[in-house]
Amino acid sequence: SKLKKLDFSKNKKLRSVIANRTKALEEITFSENCKSISLYNTAVKKLDLKSAKELKYFNYINGPLDNIDLSNNTNLEKVDIENANIKTIDIKKLKKLRNAIFYGVTLEELDISNNPNLVAVRTYNTNVKVLDVSNNPKLERIEVDEGTEIIGETNAEIKYWTKEDIERLEEKSKDN
Repeated sequence: SKLKKLDFSKNKKLRSVIANRTKALEEITFSENCKSISLYNTAVKKLDLKSAKELKYFNYINGPLDNIDLSNNTNLEKVDIENANIKTIDIKKLKKLRNAIFYGVTLEELDISNNPNLVAVRTYNTNVKVLDVSNNPKLERIEVDEGTEIIGETNAEIKYWTKEDIERLEEKSKDN
């Protein structure tokens, strides 16, 4: 598709946006009532989600996204960013967040100290070296790169991803 821009701002009843394999798509404006956004294989590099105050689920997979501000999206329950150029992310205001997934991003650190409802955090194939889970009593699942230091007591199941695990995962995804 040659579509470069989408504007959903006037679509007050629109609740979900899914875009896949739209390599020309560079810009999207969302409706304030949008609850779910999933962008796969797009060319979207910058996103303005300030108006999407009802947003609960955000997925961004395989694209050049390098910056995102989620501070206005306080209803978010799930954030999944994979294979993007994100170096930093601030999720401190996301008190309702239950699932945080960051895979294949150059993230250096992840502060989850202000996310008491977090049930699962998956941050592997990243540059995160330390994860402090001391303020996350509801955590059930943690997935990190092998060698990542986990600080704080937890009853969560922990999976350490090796380089070999990640290579197998990426090979498998190429086959699909």
